Amino acid sequence: MTVRGRWRGALAGLVCALAGFSCAQTPAFGVGFGIEPGSFATTLSGSRAGEHADLTTTFTLNQEPANHPIGYLKGLQLNLPAGFTGDPSATPRCSMGDVVKDLCPENAAVGVAKIGTSAPPLLTKVNHSTVLIYNIAPYANEPAAFGFDSGSLAVRLDAGLSASDQYGLSLRATDVSDAEPLVSADITLWGFPAEHNGPGPLETTQCRINEEIGEEECATYGEPGSEPKLPLLTNPVSCSQSISSFLAVDSWQEPDPFPLEAGTLSATTECGGLSFEPSVSLSPTSAVAREPTGYAVTVKLPAAHEPAARAGADLESAEFRLPSGTVVSPSAGKGLKACSESQFKMEAATALPVPFPAPVSSAECPPASQIGTVEIKTQVLGEPMTGQLYLGGPECSPCTSRDAQEGRMLRLLVQAAGSGVVVKLKGHLSVQEGSGLIVAVIARSPELPVEELKLIFDGGSTALLANPSECADPLRGSGSLTPYNTETPTEVSSAPFQLTGCSGPQFAPAFNAGTVANQAGVPSPAVVTITRSDQDQSLGRFTVRMPPGLLGLLSKVPACPSAAAQQGACGAQSEIGSVSIAAGPGERPLNLSGKVFLTGPYAGAPFGLSIVTPAQAGPIDLGTINIQAGIYVDSTTAALTIASGEVPQSLAGIPLQIRSLSLDIDRQGFIVDPTDCRPQAISADLASAQGTATSASQHYQVAGCAKLPFKPQLTALAGAKTTRLGGASVHLKLASGAGQANVSKVKIDLPKALPSRLTTLQGACREAVFKTNPANCPASSVLGTGAITTPFLRAVMTGPVYMVSHGSRAFPDLDAVVAAEGVTLTLVGTTAFTNGISSEAFRTLPDAPISTLDLMFPASSHSAFAANANLCKRALPMPTELTGQNGAVVKQTVKIAVSGCPVQHARLQRKGAKP
Repeated sequence: MTVRGRWRGALAGLVCALAGFSCAQTPAFGVGFGIEPGSFATTLSGSRAGEHADLTTTFTLNQEPANHPIGYLKGLQLNLPAGFTGDPSATPRCSMGDVVKDLCPENAAVGVAKIGTSAPPLLTKVNHSTVLIYNIAPYANEPAAFGFDSGSLAVRLDAGLSASDQYGLSLRATDVSDAEPLVSADITLWGFPAEHNGPGPLETTQCRINEEIGEEECATYGEPGSEPKLPLLTNPVSCSQSISSFLAVDSWQEPDPFPLEAGTLSATTECGGLSFEPSVSLSPTSAVAREPTGYAVTVKLPAAHEPAARAGADLESAEFRLPSGTVVSPSAGKGLKACSESQFKMEAATALPVPFPAPVSSAECPPASQIGTVEIKTQVLGEPMTGQLYLGGPECSPCTSRDAQEGRMLRLLVQAAGSGVVVKLKGHLSVQEGSGLIVAVIARSPELPVEELKLIFDGGSTALLANPSECADPLRGSGSLTPYNTETPTEVSSAPFQLTGCSGPQFAPAFNAGTVANQAGVPSPAVVTITRSDQDQSLGRFTVRMPPGLLGLLSKVPACPSAAAQQGACGAQSEIGSVSIAAGPGERPLNLSGKVFLTGPYAGAPFGLSIVTPAQAGPIDLGTINIQAGIYVDSTTAALTIASGEVPQSLAGIPLQIRSLSLDIDRQGFIVDPTDCRPQAISADLASAQGTATSASQHYQVAGCAKLPFKPQLTALAGAKTTRLGGASVHLKLASGAGQANVSKVKIDLPKALPSRLTTLQGACREAVFKTNPANCPASSVLGTGAITTPFLRAVMTGPVYMVSHGSRAFPDLDAVVAAEGVTLTLVGTTAFTNGISSEAFRTLPDAPISTLDLMFPASSHSAFAANANLCKRALPMPTELTGQNGAVVKQTVKIAVSGCPVQHARLQRKGAKP
């Protein structure tokens, strides 16, 4: 209790005691301050939906003794049902000062108040007075206000809308004067003030018997005025349930509001006869195909044509379908944030209104979560409401196409404010699976007579939406708008508009590739970048062919299992680099980054890549972009070809519109430059998702080849045991150390003591059979075994050595086909016979690091070599010429060692003399 209240209560108690009355403020065994049971009622003069009926509210406060209120009224609040609305522009306005001075014009009157007050000091009699209620100028933070003055009691009724009960209309009086404490009130607001507030003699239209004084009392109304007949009040337009009003009061002695008193109104009827003729319009900020764009979506609901007619139905929910082909732009995710529920401060609807609720708080959403603005025009408020359109926090992570379709991914939060009223709405953008159609949904708007609702999605390079890519047909939006008076929506469509900027199919992406160091034989990161413009069709596949010698040392990295690669779940041990993706149209696409992993077999290739990029578009987690590719190894040159699978075109219904894809393979020591400094090229075959193909090439050349050392070692070993039928066994071994130029060519001249066995030629494999499948060659064509160790692979590459016949066109080849870990290499060797000397040459060895190359030719019925002398009794010189990929040449004569000789013969062999 305030100090003022305590003094007033003490004074009243003293007066009552002197007069001989018992008038305690709050009796120990009686009722306290509040509304007399059964006295509160709210009635309407008509119950039809949308009708402009008079509203009458009556109540009496608890008294003890009679005519003496228990406590002095300080404030009251009347909550009317949602959908019951008023138009403060129905009459002129005056000021509260003019009300007190009785200077308001008659046509500003909007109703009648009958007030009962108890006159001090004895508080034993109730004074009744009937006065007009006027439409007065509201404060800056409220939509409307009314006022009346009974002579002893001046009351200002401030109007508001309460978010906690679906924006129902409320009337509140605060700091009511206690000069003559209020006992009862009978307040009527007219549906059509102009029917009652004209000049002229007063007429009585409502009378009742006052049992206290035994006389009939009548309310006084004026004649119809000359102003246009505009409605002040409008009944709800929904007939689904009964409606109620609520009254709360508090006293000077006990300022906290007392519990609400409820009063039931008759349910509204005849909802089916209300008009609902909405229209929609759609205005893009850009009409250029493929560009990011903003959209202004406007819904208009015209008022009834005749002021005296019932109001039209109010909009309950709206679904607006954007033009076909409009997409959500990934570019919008650049710097985008989301507004949480706590930041938006959405008022929760309650079954009962809250007594004296606090004003609705404004949202405190991050500025980066705003994606547009909103405008709402309603006759309830004197000015349009304006506000913000925010992106709400997604209800999914990661989001799927189903989440996008059901509105859990792109949630809309709408806040509009004006005349002290803050309205908050929820909605979403639905992306229909399959068609990609975008539907803007406002699930439930306030039950208010909205004349215009405009959602304006921001434009610019980071706009949420982007235009279709086709210009063929005019575009239009359409919608389904549902009113409060029926569940049947009304279908509407906007006027069409035409896109510009379309051209024929185009796909000419830029391609760039190379290594960072560009130094021969040096480990160096490699970069491959594909970039397209907005006018190009989207990237569908890519194949990149590396030059010979530009290799990845696959043995250095554990390959990710294929099953894990398909799920984008490779471990860090398989990581070989990073990927950067720019997604979305416009000048500021969304930049995404991810990782590149080496994988096991993919699409028939022995190895592959898993290019995994988390698609985090601002606050929205779209999952991952997982591009898989196969790594193919050329069987002759060992050159690598990277061929991708399908590049994903969308995630969760959002087209990715990948503008650039850049791979940076930077694992330490993984990529090694060639040791051949001749000009080469990195080439690519690129295909669009629409089927258009193009090729591109990037010059590539390393430097510093001449500085590379080249010191390979070639050794040979023959078996001492030879026969005429079995020939001789020979083992040739080439070894090269790390950091050297790779071997390009090998030429050897076998001594006359080890001639090629001409009878073996009869069992050679025909060239056509060998090219088709060496495994189909006859066993007689297999002369030996080849083996290669290389840091390129973990396992030793092994396989048969075939004699391959070219018929009469050339001497036969001696070809080794070795394989390991799914990689197959064919080393093509040529043979020649000059003056009884057999020459073997491998002229196209791959520019790959070969640690060892072994060619083993055993003695057999179809051996490669014969022996025309005792190999233990003579020296076996073998002139050799080794050429590096850098052009360096090493010539030397290798002495073939012989195994299995007697000791003295072996010693003579080492001295190079005949026994």
